[in-house]
Amino acid sequence: MIQYIVTERAHLMCPNMHFGIKARIAASYDKGKGQTALEALTSAHPFLKSIIAQEPETGKLYYCWREYLQIPV
Repeated sequence: MIQYIVTERAHLMCPNMHFGIKARIAASYDKGKGQTALEALTSAHPFLKSIIAQEPETGKLYYCWREYLQIPV
């Protein structure tokens, strides 16, 4: 199923635009638990491994899932 995009055209005009969230968590850091949490998010939300693509026939934008995408943390 294709998920078309209506509101995110800004990404095409500014492809290096990124959004970050910052938080202070009063706990010790465990790299393994952090990686496990990120893997769980990625598997639950496929848009985290998607690019924005355009259908040649219609020109519509959509999220195109890519197995190999990985944002470094």
